[in-house]
Amino acid sequence: MPLALSFAVLAQGGETPLLLMDPTADEEAACRSSLTLVLDVDTGDGADAERCAAAQLLVHKPGGAPLPQELLIEAIAAARKRATRLLPLLEGR
Repeated sequence: MPLALSFAVLAQGGETPLLLMDPTADEEAACRSSLTLVLDVDTGDGADAERCAAAQLLVHKPGGAPLPQELLIEAIAAARKRATRLLPLLEGR
């Protein structure tokens, strides 16, 4: 099942960028960059959510400030974790 998860990147001046998952419209407007990750989440034979696979299908980053590689890796890890928690809710388990 494909799931899209959005992020905003917030930072002021030389501060370390902060990754915000599922930002509101106001938070997105204040961010310096945004990105959406689409993952294909599959539990296979109904295994528990913690062991499900989440394959990355798409990274969409429309403009904004450049995204450091470390922040992209952090976003992918957070999206995988969130996707595995959302899947049982979406499937009614």
